[in-house]
Amino acid sequence: MRKLLLLFTISLMSFILKAEEATVKIKVLNAGDQKVIIKHPIDAAWFPVAVDEQSLGADSTVTYKFPVNKTSWLRINGYFFIIEPGITNILFDYGKKDALSYTDRNMDGIILFSKRDNQFYQYKARDYYKNDSSAVNLLKRIKENKEAELKAYAD
Repeated sequence: MRKLLLLFTISLMSFILKAEEATVKIKVLNAGDQKVIIKHPIDAAWFPVAVDEQSLGADSTVTYKFPVNKTSWLRINGYFFIIEPGITNILFDYGKKDALSYTDRNMDGIILFSKRDNQFYQYKARDYYKNDSSAVNLLKRIKENKEAELKAYAD
């Protein structure tokens, strides 16, 4: 009986631990080159060298599938996307000022995140220090800047 219970438990675990699949359908309009560059996670961890280059099909689309256990980051043509299991549709139009035209999941958040100030933190700290070198005022300015930058995401 124990062996049967153990066998049942092991076979059930394989179904529970199975990675789900994320499908990203990408359509590109007015593309200069016929390629889409996708930087994907490996086991939900970010590796800059994990890059796939996909060629656009005849209808200017690419369907990209990869296993995902939980919400992960994916970078497509320089834009970061939060990808969940299931299907995500994305439209790029390079004839417009902002190439990202549409995504059916969290469009406002993706655009906000892509427009963030990603200046290296030590350069910002250097600018704080040039204006005022006292530790109390430095900490105060850092806290104010942090709250101001996070406010957009809270809104």
